[in-house]
Amino acid sequence: MDSTTPRQTPPTPTRRGLLTVGTTGLAATALLAACSNEGPKPGLSGKPPVTTLVPPTVPPKKPTQAQLQADLDMLATANSLELLAVEVYRQHGAKVETEDLSASIARFQDDHTAAAEVFGADVADHDGVGSPNEYLLTNMIDPMRSLLSSEVEVTNLFSTIESTLAATYIAAVGTMLEAEWRQTFAEHAAAAARRATVWGKGGAGSTPDTALFPMSDLIPVAAYLTTPAEGEAAEGEATEGDAPAGEGSETTEASE
Repeated sequence: MDSTTPRQTPPTPTRRGLLTVGTTGLAATALLAACSNEGPKPGLSGKPPVTTLVPPTVPPKKPTQAQLQADLDMLATANSLELLAVEVYRQHGAKVETEDLSASIARFQDDHTAAAEVFGADVADHDGVGSPNEYLLTNMIDPMRSLLSSEVEVTNLFSTIESTLAATYIAAVGTMLEAEWRQTFAEHAAAAARRATVWGKGGAGSTPDTALFPMSDLIPVAAYLTTPAEGEAAEGEATEGDAPAGEGSETTEASE
């Protein structure tokens, strides 16, 4: 009698089994693809984009001669404003009798003298450099001489002068071409603003009530030391092609 084990026929694949095998195969394929360094990343088609290109740059615009001259004019104006402050302190400082305020006058004069040297270093040959601002001295300071009879009035004038410098320098920060000069004007504007608070309210001291410094004391246009642009004729000066006065018209005389 045979004792051999009967041969088992392989099970007939079912639909569930086929689905299980197929899912396992797809998962294995996806795993191999993820581990491979070849081909684009999942979700991308075609060649990967090139990321080593240097982005284009816009060349800086060369400043005009008028812009360069405007910077020099501003430096010259600042020099004249600092010397104006020195002159005002010198003329009227003796009227301040309060001890701590009197000590501030001497220190502030030294500060303005040093600032005048900074602003005037590059514009020594500019008209108006080395002297107090003539327009403000004539139209703002001199008419007030008879009114400056007390310490309160004098310290209020000092506050106005410092506020004028601060506002003018803040405006210059937005116009100067060189970053170094913009920073210099910003630093001197801050110093002038602090001095203005010292003299505020007749020497009692004032506290700013706004986040931005008020620009109400900005100097008028006439106070800036400007230089005519190259080729621009000075006021009243004849230009090429203009006939001198009395010429350019023909007269005829009746002949006898």
